[in-house]
Amino acid sequence: MKLGFGIRLRGAFALCVLLILAQGFAAVAQSQTQEVQVESIRKTATTTVANWGTTHNCVLSLDGTQAVADKMTTLAPAVSMRRLKYDLPAQRQKEVITALTTAYLDSLFKQAALPFRCPSSFELIQSGSLPAAFNDPDSGFLLIDGSEAKADIYIDGNKKGSIKQMFVLSSGKHTWRTMKCEETIQIAPNDTKRVFCSKQ
Repeated sequence: MKLGFGIRLRGAFALCVLLILAQGFAAVAQSQTQEVQVESIRKTATTTVANWGTTHNCVLSLDGTQAVADKMTTLAPAVSMRRLKYDLPAQRQKEVITALTTAYLDSLFKQAALPFRCPSSFELIQSGSLPAAFNDPDSGFLLIDGSEAKADIYIDGNKKGSIKQMFVLSSGKHTWRTMKCEETIQIAPNDTKRVFCSKQ
């Protein structure tokens, strides 16, 4: 009787040890996955900053580039949620990070209240905050371009920037307007919609 009880006790103890070890291994694996995710975001963001700088004739300083990459890595949990929720392949996830980084850079460059200059400083970029839509796993992207440079852009009746600019928007219907163009469109999660206005 006592012998049987002792065997069951040892068996239960061994099972507890195995469970603890399994949880430990899972935690380590999760931590390693998060580290890979962060480094992937940093690499993509850094490349996007360089490409954006070439396109806009606005090369950021090294500390400015680092600041943007650091800010993008704070989106790692949201990016992971997008990947899991929508089963995003690696290339699509990279495109999402590129769109997020581009939208952030565009917002800094376009905000009249922010004295953005090239190359920008670490402190200046660090002071900018990310809108809630950046952390929304269901958000999508809208790139608005047009034939009139710096024409004002309105989204859902509010002035949001000027041509050419990328925006992060919640999924669903939105109305964009610039120059003499106005259109209501559907924004899908993780997708980028591109529109162009030629009506001046």
